[in-house]
Amino acid sequence: MKKFAILFISTFGCCMASYAQNVGSSQMLMMSLSNVIEVSFGGNNSGFDGPISMQFKNPGDYIHGIESPKQEIRVRTNKSFNVNVHAKSGMFNYSGAQYPAPEMPIDSTLSMSVSDNGRGGTIAPGTGGNNQYFPLSTESQNVIIGGGTGGNQNYSVKYKTKPGQSIPEGTYAVDLIYTASQE
Repeated sequence: MKKFAILFISTFGCCMASYAQNVGSSQMLMMSLSNVIEVSFGGNNSGFDGPISMQFKNPGDYIHGIESPKQEIRVRTNKSFNVNVHAKSGMFNYSGAQYPAPEMPIDSTLSMSVSDNGRGGTIAPGTGGNNQYFPLSTESQNVIIGGGTGGNQNYSVKYKTKPGQSIPEGTYAVDLIYTASQE
């Protein structure tokens, strides 16, 4: 009987020990990464920083043209990129009293310059630096090539308009389309 009690206690102890073991499981985590890119103006994350207003106040402004303040463009991406720009229309949209509406072509009136290259990439040849302006048109033109990866790739541009003296008063507007594409 003693043998049976010892055998029973040792068997019971083994069973108890087996229930006291740790139990585990595993789970796989998978990430699906995509190439991402974002462009915004003024560093405000909205993609839009409001219209740029350029006021012509004296005859010299019409003859020599005026420059806009610097406009900051920010690109955030996980791959190197290029930035292009083009005008949505070949003519400014006119709002004013003149009828019929005057036509002012973009390519002979509006130009831009890349004034600052904050991070990486190269200012595309012929597109600026040191107030070197190039005319804008409906044709897409390189602005930045080979921009780097990261959260804040900042560039600045300036616009210059020179409408001449024969253009009637009113408001003239055009949309400029910036495209940031990954290489």
